[in-house]
Amino acid sequence: MIDGLTPPPTGNVNFGEACRIIGDHLTIHGLLDPTHWLTCHAEVIRENIHKLIKKEVKKKPFVLCTAADGIPGLPLEKFNTIRETIRKYEI
Repeated sequence: MIDGLTPPPTGNVNFGEACRIIGDHLTIHGLLDPTHWLTCHAEVIRENIHKLIKKEVKKKPFVLCTAADGIPGLPLEKFNTIRETIRKYEI
């Protein structure tokens, strides 16, 4: 397993490129960047998730973590937005 792959602005990983390099034999644990969740509207969060989950990612064993457990005051609605968006990718 590869742990902690994180897209900008916190990290610098393109999930599609990571899947291409790593291949089919490893699971990737990626982080959804929480730095903008306090100020972004639900639609922006949805758009960012759709940008991350490209066709290469959907074909691989991949776990996305919210990485938001340390952010005080993060509204439950933000987590609901993430959950509803991610569920569209369930197989």
